[in-house]
Amino acid sequence: MSRLFIVGGRSRANVKASEWSGFERAVVLALDTETGKAETCLDVISPPEACPDNEPSILFKAGTFTGDRLWLCTQTEVMAYSVPDFRRTHYVSLPCFNDIHHVTPSARGTILVAVTGLDMVVEMTDNGEVLREWDVMGDPLWTRFSRDIDYRKLPQPSPISPTRISSSH
Repeated sequence: MSRLFIVGGRSRANVKASEWSGFERAVVLALDTETGKAETCLDVISPPEACPDNEPSILFKAGTFTGDRLWLCTQTEVMAYSVPDFRRTHYVSLPCFNDIHHVTPSARGTILVAVTGLDMVVEMTDNGEVLREWDVMGDPLWTRFSRDIDYRKLPQPSPISPTRISSSH
């Protein structure tokens, strides 16, 4: 049997599908490419502390296989599951995680996370210790956003002025 894993989300009933509010659960489906049958392997609701307060959108944005591990990301979380049993082996949600688009282990054994809501890439250990951060816009890091804000709680962050940042430190 050949299986293809499909990651995404289950739409909310009676809500116009939107990346910011349209999905109530993150799901992984396994498609048997020979028979065409699909089965749900994973069905997840993010915890409240990792989501905006008002109708958070919960969906898997991307997945990366490494060996028997499937690394997944929601908009505000990074997690890994062993395959084929889909037992969670890793979970990290950091205040800077907003609109994560991808996660992948690096050749160095660290985890790289594309945080598009803050235009940055985070390199961390698999338990969430931040090792390095890059601002992909080429600006000095943390000049457009504040380290003091929990961006998981904001559906779409807005850059703040450098004056406001410097006055908060």
